[in-house]
Amino acid sequence: MLKAHIGEMASNSSGFFIADVNGTEEVVAYETMPATGWVTVVSVPADFVFAGINKLRMVYSILTVLGIVLIIASLLFFSNIIVKQIMGLVGHMREMASGNLRLSPLDVTSSDEFGQMAGQFNSMRDNIHSLPRWQNQLNRFRQAHSSLRPAPSRPLKQLPMWPRL
Repeated sequence: MLKAHIGEMASNSSGFFIADVNGTEEVVAYETMPATGWVTVVSVPADFVFAGINKLRMVYSILTVLGIVLIIASLLFFSNIIVKQIMGLVGHMREMASGNLRLSPLDVTSSDEFGQMAGQFNSMRDNIHSLPRWQNQLNRFRQAHSSLRPAPSRPLKQLPMWPRL
């Protein structure tokens, strides 16, 4: 066991190495005593030395896995919320594009970008609903003033150029 490391121990005043002692892995530490020049060697089972590190490794592994699971769960939760809002708006847009103008307004439950987009869609829906009323008023106005003739279209005169300052 020590024969393989004699040169290392002679050249360094202190150090350690891991060796197999009678089938057991052990940490061997050594230090040269300055007063006598003797080398003190201590051998401790590696399981005992690294027990705390192995326990920490296990705890950190479990915490890492739990952290990853928590991150994935929160990503799925928030992406589901976002997708539901987008799909609701897309569904209303498809209905309106197919000619269904009798849609109920979208629920605006937030003031974020999706809430603003839903609010603007509701405004557009309301404006489209009011178009027939405006068309009826325009038709009544035309009928009431059908005797009026439109002014002949003629080009506008060129405006004089303003002097540059």
